[in-house]
Amino acid sequence: MTLLNKSNTLVIIPAFNEQESIGSVVSEMKMFGYQFVVIDDGSHDQTRLNAQNAGGRVVSMPFNSGVGSALKCGFRFAFQNQFQAVIQCDADGQHSARYIETLIRHANESAADLVVGNRFGSIRGSMEVSIFRRFAMALFSKVLLLRTGLVIQDSTSGFRLISRPLFSHFANEFPSYYLGDTFEALIYAKQSGFNVSQVSVPFSNREYGVSTSGTLHTLGRILQLLLNPLFVGKNTISQRSNSTEQNWIV
Repeated sequence: MTLLNKSNTLVIIPAFNEQESIGSVVSEMKMFGYQFVVIDDGSHDQTRLNAQNAGGRVVSMPFNSGVGSALKCGFRFAFQNQFQAVIQCDADGQHSARYIETLIRHANESAADLVVGNRFGSIRGSMEVSIFRRFAMALFSKVLLLRTGLVIQDSTSGFRLISRPLFSHFANEFPSYYLGDTFEALIYAKQSGFNVSQVSVPFSNREYGVSTSGTLHTLGRILQLLLNPLFVGKNTISQRSNSTEQNWIV
């Protein structure tokens, strides 16, 4: 496995209507010296402009198509530019660039193809998580354990490292529906023979906007799990992925 570092790792920041926070996220990435790209997922506000004004490289989707499609666009960008790994990082300010090194170091030490930033480990951050969301996350983790044998406390974390060749697979096939980019991506990775690990990383509450993963979305996914605990499988990504990322505006 190639030793990962700042020079061969690309941070992918999918952003949809995050005009209040994207500037500070971009500034922090520049301050820590990371290579990054903002994927503007068809925002209706000033997200693209604010990211550019802060000095960020921006790739714009022609319309909003979901975080999975935005990430897939970023994976292709990373693949075409010969990066060895990518970091998924939200645009709402919950993921601090200072902890990207934690993901990289853990990947190098564990030889993991996918490293999940875990909100619920020994390190305490300032992020508040409701009882309902904690229950949902615990349920997802239980299903993940039953399906794959993986012990991942925070299976819905959007802060993660993915290295080659796994992210090159995701560049071709990646789900765009709710939780496909987090929970089901872990199942795909494990069932495809990749090494998946986790490391404790602090998170913070978002200061602006509202999360797209609301209670109704989460409740619907829980019901789906309860009705059919084996609803996900190895071919889920190829069956449900789309190709809306093809018309990029750089």
